[in-house]
Amino acid sequence: MRDLSERFIVLEGSDVDKIRAYDKLLTKFVILRRLKTTLGLGKLIPLLEKITNLKDNFLKVLGYQILENGTVYSIEEIPPQGEVEPASNIKELLNITRYVGRSLESINELGIRVKLPPKEELYKDEGGNYFVSPLSLIDLNNPDKPQEKGEVLNLLASFFLLYAPQNLKTTVSSLIERNIICKLDNADAFVNMLNTLLIQEERMKIKTEDKKNVSEAKKEKRRVNPWVIIVIVLLLVAGISVGVLYSVGKKLFFSEETAPDVIVPDIVNKSLPEAFNVLKANNLNIEISGLDYSSVIPAGNVISQDPISGTKVKSGRSINVIISKGIEFVNVPNIIGQELGNARKMLESVGLKIGDIKETYSRTSPDGIVISQNPKYGSITPKNSLVTVEIARHLPNTMPNLIGKTQEEAEGLIDSLGSYKLIIKEAESDTPGVVISQNPLPNTSIIQEVPRIEITIGIPKRVVPQVVPSSPAETGTQEETLPAQDTLPQE
Repeated sequence: MRDLSERFIVLEGSDVDKIRAYDKLLTKFVILRRLKTTLGLGKLIPLLEKITNLKDNFLKVLGYQILENGTVYSIEEIPPQGEVEPASNIKELLNITRYVGRSLESINELGIRVKLPPKEELYKDEGGNYFVSPLSLIDLNNPDKPQEKGEVLNLLASFFLLYAPQNLKTTVSSLIERNIICKLDNADAFVNMLNTLLIQEERMKIKTEDKKNVSEAKKEKRRVNPWVIIVIVLLLVAGISVGVLYSVGKKLFFSEETAPDVIVPDIVNKSLPEAFNVLKANNLNIEISGLDYSSVIPAGNVISQDPISGTKVKSGRSINVIISKGIEFVNVPNIIGQELGNARKMLESVGLKIGDIKETYSRTSPDGIVISQNPKYGSITPKNSLVTVEIARHLPNTMPNLIGKTQEEAEGLIDSLGSYKLIIKEAESDTPGVVISQNPLPNTSIIQEVPRIEITIGIPKRVVPQVVPSSPAETGTQEETLPAQDTLPQE
């Protein structure tokens, strides 16, 4: 065992281009297919993104992995039960041809060039459903040149010819040469035409055999012994007599009135074989009245019974049951861009309901419009599930005029814009206490979901006192006279 790009544990095998691995991210076993193509990653990645969203009967492509050396692996589901045998019988061949044709058409509609799948790439599950990996149908060396409808039909005819019996090979080859196959509407029309050819051929065989049987019957009729006819008539009379006596005797000796009473057991939520055995043990029969979906009772189990358990009935009576088809799944519609009321109706039309409703402020989406949903469009979910929606609440996308407003008034107007980052500055002004400038300017379009807004609030101008020098006279003071100092005697 070895690690692949730190995500997969790959099982060693002889086929290095298609190997089984354990995906540690998905916690499941998958198939890794190494993609060999002349395409660059710029074309290959969009192609892989397309096929991961296919919803038809394909083996699911779960994603892809690009290694450091540039090698690309697709991540696919494990194939179902086993390979198909298109050459085993003509009915199987027609069914697989129809499936391959629909698959080719589905891929081609995506604008991708198709090719015939290898026989070993086709699978069939226990339910008789066919599967193929979409990568087995794509011409990876030239994918961006889809074929015309006629080319796809001729391609499908080529697939049929690989496994068809010789008598049909000749007929279909002739139809291709005369440009008849390419003029059909779709793959279903081609398979229906093949089925018609088979029915006509079968009728011809029956007519031939009937003529032969009539001829032989005429010969045998001439040889019939009269005593044989007499014996047959006597046997018929005896059989009718026995039937009448049995019918009369049953009414006289085994009528329902004389049958013993039994209590109907509870078979709700039991599997069909188990319910059959329980009723049989109580001398009762089972009769399937219908099938229905159930979110509680597993598929194949009894949803309801009539008569109900505990009822006293005659032995031998049939108990009618409804069998569960399991949970009903529906496709989630696309409600993005719809008003909430319309979205609700669209969901209810397929059996879904609106769940949690979240509101998100937006400058670009109209008010009340659904901008996201979960589950997403195209996914499959149980009927009656809840779909969470996110609704846009439209915000003004134009900057209001804040000039002359107080800071409190300005912030109130800005609050109407939703989320924002506010920066407040101050500057001296003749009009203190109000906004003297703003950025963005009034009536400017706001594109950002969280705009950066800057306002400048005016503050009073500072008064600087002037200093003037003063004279003694003005101050009313006189200069102070220093006292005379004594002169010290000289020594």
